[in-house]
Amino acid sequence: MTAEYRQYLIQRFDEEVEGESFFRGLSVRAEGADRKHKWAVLAQLEAETREHLRTALKELGVEPADQAHRVERGQKLAERFSAMPWLEFLLMFRTTLENFMSQFSAAEKLAPEEGKERALLRHITRHEQALLAFVVREIDGRGDVSTDAVLALLGKPIQS
Repeated sequence: MTAEYRQYLIQRFDEEVEGESFFRGLSVRAEGADRKHKWAVLAQLEAETREHLRTALKELGVEPADQAHRVERGQKLAERFSAMPWLEFLLMFRTTLENFMSQFSAAEKLAPEEGKERALLRHITRHEQALLAFVVREIDGRGDVSTDAVLALLGKPIQS
């Protein structure tokens, strides 16, 4: 695989470390069992995606590490954003995720059409789509089904 592919995976890995820490931090600070649970589900998605990335990076000869500064940054962000009103945070988060979607979709072209590398890149895109679906459903008042897209990705091996 190309250096660009490898660098992309390293970048995604680092962001998953930070994202897991962020969502765990939000879960700890959330008011109410429902929101605590939802943030914990999102943290689990980050953790599982991080492990898929770790496996792929090891296959490329890269030994990724959960960098302490990424974990700390996630916690600091959680502290900051947990003080925001729920809807305000969701609207801001939706904009962030929408801005990333084209980047993630375009990155799928870093690997050949067939094979486990492309499957991993598609999983990363589906991961972001699931986060966006969560946010949109919450904004639309459909909190009872907001985690469905995320739950559908959890605990499943990546399919080529």
